[in-house]
Amino acid sequence: TTWVPTLPSEFFVEPVRCGTQPLAAAPGDEGLPALLDCIRAGQTLFFASHVPHWDSDEPKALAKRLPASLQEPVFRQTALYTFRL
Repeated sequence: TTWVPTLPSEFFVEPVRCGTQPLAAAPGDEGLPALLDCIRAGQTLFFASHVPHWDSDEPKALAKRLPASLQEPVFRQTALYTFRL
């Protein structure tokens, strides 16, 4: 064992949250599932519209790129948890 009580990947999960903007502008989707898994998107990712900018992400466009299992967490649960609502 090492002196680090928690895996380095665990340090990211509790204190960090990521917004989706500009996920829709990312080129290609081949690496997206691995990225979402790596950041534990069900716990850390929430929808960010980028409003009032003209190039904001449409929720429907983002929803098409996310697995069904991440729809509720990304569009609702993570934000509720993050902002303690």
